[in-house]
Amino acid sequence: MQPVLNRSAGFLFRRRNNMENEQLYVKLGRKIRELEQDFKDYLRDLEQSAQERTRELEAANGKLKAEVKGRKKAQHEIQQVKREWEITFDAMVDWVCLVHLDGTIIRSSRRGEEMFNAPARDLVGQNCCEVLHGAPRAVPGCPMSAAIASGRRKSVELQLADGRWMMISIDPIIDDNNNLLNVVHICRDITERKAIEVERERMVLELRAALADVKTLSGLLPICSVCKKIRDDKGYWNQIEAYIHKHSGTRFSHGICPDCVREVYPEIKLDK
Repeated sequence: MQPVLNRSAGFLFRRRNNMENEQLYVKLGRKIRELEQDFKDYLRDLEQSAQERTRELEAANGKLKAEVKGRKKAQHEIQQVKREWEITFDAMVDWVCLVHLDGTIIRSSRRGEEMFNAPARDLVGQNCCEVLHGAPRAVPGCPMSAAIASGRRKSVELQLADGRWMMISIDPIIDDNNNLLNVVHICRDITERKAIEVERERMVLELRAALADVKTLSGLLPICSVCKKIRDDKGYWNQIEAYIHKHSGTRFSHGICPDCVREVYPEIKLDK
């Protein structure tokens, strides 16, 4: 009887274990299916997120490409404008330079090379008064201080140590906040014009002197009715030729008229 009971107890125990194992397998299967579904949902969401992110990156990349293209175009235009400005800047017949408020040259046009026989790069960093006048500081008559004080253009004509004449103009550079930044220094060689002005003044003086002499001759002249001498302002009697030559510069060549020939030299027969 005991062996039968033992076998029955073993059977019941195994059956209970099998039932528990079956329930565990069912739970595991259900959990695995849930995990599989969660994983599928995660993959689906991840794919959607990846697609959305891809679209966002493609849009951002398109914008970035457009921005890079726009910047390249802007840089090209800036370089072109810069080059055109440099060509215009260097083509000016005047020496133009950007100058710091303390007189230090920041940038110089190529005209300075011809004026001062020095490369433009060597002029940069020097004081403008040192370049023009050989002086370490402003010379008398320099318009820079007046232009800085007034904030307006000031111009003056100055003669350099080498004898050349220059028209120097200073234009202040003022920002939107009314702050004075730098000045534009413009230098024009007017030596030839000055020479013409000097020659013109000389000619004017000569003409005035000649006009004064003409006026002297055009007045009432006291002349001797016999010898034809003329009395000057000091009371001296002068030969008419000497008087006219002195007051007009006229030179005389002497000859003899037919009437005088007949009177002085009657033996000479003139052809009629």
